[in-house]
Amino acid sequence: MASFKNIEVADWVALRIINFLNDAQVVEDITSHPALKDHLHTGSGGITIGPRVAARIIQNKLALPYRRYCSLSELEGIQGFGEDKFKDLVYSFGQSASEYFKKAMYNGIIMDNWVLTDHTVFFDNEAAFLRVVNDTSNFKEWVGYQVELMQQAYPGRYADPKAKGLLVQKSFMEVFAIAHYGAIAFAFYFYQFDADNWFSFDSVRQECEKYLSYNTANRYRLELRMFKGFNAEGLRATSTIQGTLPVVVNYGEKSIALWNAQLND
Repeated sequence: MASFKNIEVADWVALRIINFLNDAQVVEDITSHPALKDHLHTGSGGITIGPRVAARIIQNKLALPYRRYCSLSELEGIQGFGEDKFKDLVYSFGQSASEYFKKAMYNGIIMDNWVLTDHTVFFDNEAAFLRVVNDTSNFKEWVGYQVELMQQAYPGRYADPKAKGLLVQKSFMEVFAIAHYGAIAFAFYFYQFDADNWFSFDSVRQECEKYLSYNTANRYRLELRMFKGFNAEGLRATSTIQGTLPVVVNYGEKSIALWNAQLND
């Protein structure tokens, strides 16, 4: 865990904050950044980081040995940069990747006739998370159990939940460790719902790539794992016949997200 004045945050959140501040070359790169938001409960009425404090952040960075921030502790002592502004940064850059992706997709990429849901599980214990994601058999068994839980939300509608879980375990799993290639595969998943491509394939691919590139460091990477030949019918209230189940492993958040979509024409 990283910390600022004894306020602890996850390492992946700290890295996103540090990258944001290191990328800033001028004051406006901080004050006008679209991701920067005022914390709902600790903010100061819509004000985040103003130009004076932003200038001090940049000046402090340029005075450091490598002219860049390496830890959150290097922000301590900057005049006007206190707990409230730090919490604004955490609030702005600490959103989970799944939340970010869903909001981005509904922001003009897909319309309200789509239902896009994620079944995301967060692990408290890193060792337990790695036991699941680093072993193919363990991972397939874990995903199968989660599919059972998803199926149980609509009891008696389609297959027996346990049978559905076993089906996904027998599916072929293709792993995309590079965000660019994973984004193409994930975008094609959406394209198959409506092959006449009424939305821009490239706009979907771009959002998928932003999602899979959410954390830049390799140790905090996101990895797409596609279960192919799996019929996702029954994982929603109405039929969703799709031969692929997208699953995203997030090493930074220690989470696994099973994605499910439905297009209501």
